[in-house]
Amino acid sequence: MSLIMAEVVGRTGETVRIAASDASKDLFVNGGMDLYNPAGKSITSALITVEENSIRVSFGTPATQTPGAGIGHELGIGMSFLVVGFENLQNLRFINYGAAQNGVLMITPRYGY
Repeated sequence: MSLIMAEVVGRTGETVRIAASDASKDLFVNGGMDLYNPAGKSITSALITVEENSIRVSFGTPATQTPGAGIGHELGIGMSFLVVGFENLQNLRFINYGAAQNGVLMITPRYGY
């Protein structure tokens, strides 16, 4: 299991659970995350943990499942990563690692103040 230590700057938003699928998704349009908190502050980073089944994560290009040639970093159950930067969060894409094996992400956003 990996442990990430990170300084918390800004305010955290509510933790949300987002399911992956066999189609590449982003956090906002397909995932339902909020770009801005109720005070109008934009998202600045997010702590993301894989809760169920492996996923692939990519930036700027859709993640793919193609066996032996998939696009994206494979992340397994229990792995956490911190994404910093508004544009990086907008460009993040994720997909199930294996067909019909829905992964689940637990995401805690941070908003700037």
